[in-house]
Amino acid sequence: MYIVTGGCGFIGSNIARALISRGEEVTIVDRLTEEKVRNVADLPILRYVDKEDFFSNLHYELSDPKLQGVFHQGACADTTCTDYR
Repeated sequence: MYIVTGGCGFIGSNIARALISRGEEVTIVDRLTEEKVRNVADLPILRYVDKEDFFSNLHYELSDPKLQGVFHQGACADTTCTDYR
């Protein structure tokens, strides 16, 4: 099982797509907006986790014995963003 943060964005969704095409289970972590979820709506994702819930349960998420890796693609791509979160 792999975790892809920012998994509903352009790069993250393509990483998830590639992993799934290899037969891997994928958990997507992102801000789950309707617009973003469209990027991965056609994929058999293991589960979606809102980023706030993921960070609240980080120890639990990363201690899963099936976890093989994390692709951290979660970031703000807006260069004019003033929200530090």
